Amino acid sequence: MDIFTLALIIVFAIALILFFLRIYTLYKYFRIGRNINRFDHAGKRFLFMLYDTLSQACSRRHKNYYPGFTHFIFFWGFILLFPSIMELILGPIIGFSWKFLGTPLYQALFFAQDAIVVLIVIALAMAFYRRYVIRPYYIENSFDALLILILVTIIVITITGYKAFQIAIAGTYPAYMPLSLFFANLVRNVPDKTFWLYFFYWFHLGTILFFLVYIPYSKHMHLIASFPNIFFKNNGPRGELSYVDLEKSEKIGVNDIRDLTWKDYLDGISCTECGRCTQNCPAYQTEKPLNPKNVIHTVKYSLFHNAPLILEGKNDTVPLISEKQDHLSITPEELWACTTCGSCIEHCPVYNEHLQKIVDMRRYLVMNEGSMPNELADAFKNLERTGNPWGFPSVKRGSLAKSKNIKTFKEQKAEYLLFMGCMGAYDSRYRSAVEAFIEILNKCGISFATLGNEETCCGDMARRSGNEYLFQTLAKKNIDAMKKYGVEKIITMCPHGYNTIKNEYPQLGGNFKVYHYTEILQMLLRDGKIRLKSSGERAVYHDPCYLGRYNGIYDAPREILEKCTYLLELEKSRTESFCCGGGSGRFLMEEKGKRINEERGRQIVEKGVNLVAVACPICMLMLEDAMKSLHREDISIKDISEIIFKNIEINTQKDEII
Repeated sequence: MDIFTLALIIVFAIALILFFLRIYTLYKYFRIGRNINRFDHAGKRFLFMLYDTLSQACSRRHKNYYPGFTHFIFFWGFILLFPSIMELILGPIIGFSWKFLGTPLYQALFFAQDAIVVLIVIALAMAFYRRYVIRPYYIENSFDALLILILVTIIVITITGYKAFQIAIAGTYPAYMPLSLFFANLVRNVPDKTFWLYFFYWFHLGTILFFLVYIPYSKHMHLIASFPNIFFKNNGPRGELSYVDLEKSEKIGVNDIRDLTWKDYLDGISCTECGRCTQNCPAYQTEKPLNPKNVIHTVKYSLFHNAPLILEGKNDTVPLISEKQDHLSITPEELWACTTCGSCIEHCPVYNEHLQKIVDMRRYLVMNEGSMPNELADAFKNLERTGNPWGFPSVKRGSLAKSKNIKTFKEQKAEYLLFMGCMGAYDSRYRSAVEAFIEILNKCGISFATLGNEETCCGDMARRSGNEYLFQTLAKKNIDAMKKYGVEKIITMCPHGYNTIKNEYPQLGGNFKVYHYTEILQMLLRDGKIRLKSSGERAVYHDPCYLGRYNGIYDAPREILEKCTYLLELEKSRTESFCCGGGSGRFLMEEKGKRINEERGRQIVEKGVNLVAVACPICMLMLEDAMKSLHREDISIKDISEIIFKNIEINTQKDEII
């Protein structure tokens, strides 16, 4: 064995040892966290991981073309250059070469490598320009990022230099390596070509091995961690929060790093720091203290700070929630600023789970410390006493249905339960939307009834505000009433109720077929039960977060509205929709900074329409308030059921539709 090979083996072995020592340390950290089962459907998970990573699907899905292109090229650049790296390391040690593939494949591989080097250079220029010239506000300057860009630059320069001198020394002219051949022709007359060959070899190899050792200590751990993080992503409904067994849990919620799961830790080290969650967070966009990226980073920094202390048996760990604002803790003010719109999760390329962490920390504040904003404290008391957040008498909950001669399930069994929801039962403005929908159902001969005064709040606001006990109390009351009357199908007016009953009631034994009312209207329209005449009004549809991002219902409302209005699309719509600002009880609370609903209102005003269609009572409330604040009360906020009722023609045939 010559000195060259021996040196290569020693350097390579040291790099591998340092790399795996860090991986083992992280493994010990991860064992501190609670367990969670994310090993189900392993085959399906693996195939999705391959598809998502190889296609860089998130960038395409959300049209992040500029950063998406650079990341796509860097990713595929590594994939295509990796065979050369293998050959450079294993060739001298065991004589490994890719020539066993045969001449056509071997030449195709090296042509692809030359081509990708050109694209990497372009991507590097774009990355430097984006980060250091036009730098978006959600991108932070960091030494880590600069170092990685410099290392990638060195890698492409040195691999090209090495191949150029290799060709020049061999005296060949490989047309299948056009870039390398171009530079080889420039250096054919350079003296000491062997020296330069070894110079570029060791410079390239040293950079690669430094990269290998540096990655698990840096933010670029995501280059490794993102693969398992995508594999272990939440495959359940996006709108489903974790179940808490109140009887068996000594502590509810999260305030200590040990309260989190190993998957939460994996989220932390998988973060790419791309800033997409920040860029699309309505709270951050309106100058609230919340930055969803910082929630993920806090988990990571807290883990790295506290895990060594825990492993040493020390108890002086730093809590996750603190009034002191630093990189190890999150303030209550940040936690309460979240509207739970789900935009952070929607846009995260590695499927980090911001919302579950935020709600878990809210659970700790509410259930363990009794700490919450005053408005929520009042709402919780009202929910406990009267089953609605305003404290209206529970005996009045069924008054609207009663005034419309709608039977209750106690009086008459029906095919559908119409779940009114708190806004549908009590809010004077939204009652008109419910009345319109009831009229449509009656005229189409649909069999439905309500729970009357036996209905209570679905519990959505309580759960997402951290009051898990109150949520389960309210949910169980509804489930018991539904089961008592043999309810199988439920229609909800509110997307929040739709999401909770559909995705979270099963945790408590409530398994029902749940429809949002727009799905029913779509079915009636498709089955010819209703025909719509067009008013010609210029309209836009505001996607509710809990109907769209949480449950993927985008087309049903649009299909209906396109039949009776001149429907335009807001710039921020569908998966990109901008929250109204009212979720998780925020519609009851005072707001700091700019108002989220007014920001959405300005987006609507810019579209130049006179009608905004909504499919959520909270959205209606928030957007009507926004138009008043913006002095644009000429723009009407109407529920889809109101718009349909105004433009409807009924087919009186009473065929079964569902």
